[in-house]
Amino acid sequence: MTEEVALSWQQYGCRCCAGALACTYPGTVFHGHISAVRFYYKIGENITFECDEGLVIKGAPMLRCQRSGQWSNALPVCVKSSELDANDDLDDSEADDTEKHER
Repeated sequence: MTEEVALSWQQYGCRCCAGALACTYPGTVFHGHISAVRFYYKIGENITFECDEGLVIKGAPMLRCQRSGQWSNALPVCVKSSELDANDDLDDSEADDTEKHER
């Protein structure tokens, strides 16, 4: 190992071993948009989704980057209100208590 590589390793450490430092881009919501588009999001950061005019969001309109490096809920989808089943909620996500249990 060269001195330069060893120094770099000491400066930045083994990020994969130290726990998640961020969440990656959660994905694209077709016919909608996300509040902030980036490659990485900070732990604890929230992002919100909105649908184009005439559509409603099915799923969680807000996702939170958890300490595990995972998002709090699945990516929502944008649908016509007529496509929702009677049993569907516009926000059919349940609060993800994963982060509370991690403490």
